[in-house]
Amino acid sequence: MKIKIKYLNGIRFKHFIINSAQRVNQMEQYLNDINVFPVADGDTGTNMAATMNSIVEGINKCKESSFARISNIIADSALTGARGNSGAILAQFFQGLAEATKDKVRLSTETFAQATTKAVEQARNAISNPIEGTIITVM
Repeated sequence: MKIKIKYLNGIRFKHFIINSAQRVNQMEQYLNDINVFPVADGDTGTNMAATMNSIVEGINKCKESSFARISNIIADSALTGARGNSGAILAQFFQGLAEATKDKVRLSTETFAQATTKAVEQARNAISNPIEGTIITVM
């Protein structure tokens, strides 16, 4: 059965982020193994997991349902807990998302898509020389 999601509020987004963090943690070693470009230092999975774990720690303390409030906590937690280049880029993405959704209690799926486009632009603009084949390409 397909479930059509018509909107996202803070609670739904919080669950999405928590589940995403769990998946990154499960795939940490795989992400390290495929980390060969632009520098084959094999730490992207570890850095992404640490950044996502910091985000989860931050949002687990919040009981609010506003998308804007959860998004701001995610952005702050990502910035505080960012590890490595991939974590810093992810933090910039979440900062852009928070800015694009300020004052929103809930978002339509269309508004969320527009906000993520703005967030990707912010993450890309935060990199002095963005290179394809990195996390920015995935975004």
